[in-house]
This record gives sequence, C-alpha cells and structure tokens, in this order.
Amino acid sequence: MRNKYILEYALIIIVILLSITGFWDIYFGVDSSPNLHHHLHVVTNLIWLGLLLYQLNLISTNQYLNHRKVGLSVLFLGPWLVATTTLLSVYSAHKGLISGKGDFLIVQNVMVTLETALFIALAFIFKKNRKLHGAFMLSTAILFMGIALFFTLISFAPQFRIEGPETFSRFGKLLSRRVMFA
Repeated sequence: MRNKYILEYALIIIVILLSITGFWDIYFGVDSSPNLHHHLHVVTNLIWLGLLLYQLNLISTNQYLNHRKVGLSVLFLGPWLVATTTLLSVYSAHKGLISGKGDFLIVQNVMVTLETALFIALAFIFKKNRKLHGAFMLSTAILFMGIALFFTLISFAPQFRIEGPETFSRFGKLLSRRVMFA
C-alpha cells in the first residue's frame, strides 16, 4: 500500500536537511562561534521537526489516540519554540546594535516568530478540522524551510551574502553563470 503522506514526509525531511546545512556555518564555518542562544534554537527546532515527523507517522499508521496524547507535548514545546526563536531574534538585534551595523534580519526574525506562534495557536483552535490542523502544523515547517534555505545559500554560495549595494550585481553574475551552464 502506498503511503498517502509521502509529500508531507518529504517536506519535513527536506526541512530537517536544510536546517542542518543552514546551521552548518554557525558551527563549522571559518568564524564559527555558536553560543547558548544558537544551541537552544537548533535543538528546539530539530525536536519540533522530529515531533512533526513522529506525529505524521502516528497519523499514517492510524494511531489517532497516540497522536492526540503526543500532541499534548505541543502545549509545552510550542511556547518553548517561540521563546527560543524570540531569544535568538533579540540576541541578533542586540549584537547588530552593539556592532553599529544593525540587524538586517530583524524583520524576518520577528515575522517568523510571530507567524510560528500564530500557526501553532491556529492548529490548536482548529484541532477538530483535521486537514486545517495538519496544514497549520506543517506550515511551521515551511516557515523554517525559508530561513534555513537562506542560511544554506549564504553558507555555501558566498555570492548570496547581503553585504551592501554590490549585492545585486553579484546575484546577477551568479545567476548568469548558472544560466550559461543550464
């Protein structure tokens, strides 16, 4: 029998892999200096994605009662996820303020934090509507995918780093090389 949740499994696994590559530079880069904020954020994100994967597995094997029991962990883990994301956002903004350069990711960090909180809250509000509940929970993974992809690109393709007015000309050069080889 074919698993009807194959795309959902693929989404979560891709987000986990992108998260690992996104955090790669923080832990293994040339100027790597991870701190407690990073550790909490990485561990919490991976636990959250693991929980989504486990919950999806429970649903796909028709273990709905276990799904409901395990789902109660979101009452703790959801606020913890939002708190660690907020903590990292505040740390990043503070670091940018002290350096005098500012934090070019502040809007993205704040919006992803608020959207994550909103999606988790809406998933609980609509827990009786299975499709909507699942869509909101998986939407948290999609939020993570965007930011993880961003950090993956700037870690492994330096041309994607945003460092000033010459950024867009570097984007153009990078993309024109890609088009020539396609």
